[in-house]
Amino acid sequence: MRDRVISLQHTLSDLGSSLVAEHVSGERNVVADHLSRVDVGDAFQLNQFVFADLQRTIGPCTIDRFATTANALLPVFNSYFLELGSSGVDAFAQTNWHAHVNFCHPPLAILGRLVNFLLHDVPSARCLVIAPVWRSAPWFAPLLLHASCAYWLPPVEFLFVRLLPDPPGPYVRNQDWRFVAVLLNVEPLSPPPFPTFF
Repeated sequence: MRDRVISLQHTLSDLGSSLVAEHVSGERNVVADHLSRVDVGDAFQLNQFVFADLQRTIGPCTIDRFATTANALLPVFNSYFLELGSSGVDAFAQTNWHAHVNFCHPPLAILGRLVNFLLHDVPSARCLVIAPVWRSAPWFAPLLLHASCAYWLPPVEFLFVRLLPDPPGPYVRNQDWRFVAVLLNVEPLSPPPFPTFF
């Protein structure tokens, strides 16, 4: 890299031009810095025991739609970036939603997009959605309105497993949040081990 910079400086000098490098902070350089700020949800994983209880209640999910190699709960998963083992990049771009029972635990920032996608683009897709009880969020009421049923999940401290030593994010800052498992187009096979939300 150093050799290329020196070569560039010589070329510019021969042309009577110069190049001045300047550091631009990430806060001001949002376009170039965008990918480093994307929350792909890889700091946490739903507790595997909770997931197993949900699987026994509704039957097996067949694809983890918002995962990484580190936190996928199923062998078949979609990721935000191209990753080893991923069956597809960008869950919203996949065309096989109706062929699966979809496990959806997306980053909080895209829950609204997910609910809109599920209700309008793939309305009959069978899904298990993990979401916070966030009654003022514009996506919360429509999600519940279209749900087959919903279950309260354990408190955050038992619900998620940290995958990074000091993960950022809302799960750390909001230990009082409550979450629900929402079923869309899926009927339970057995009584749930969790209280029914409705």
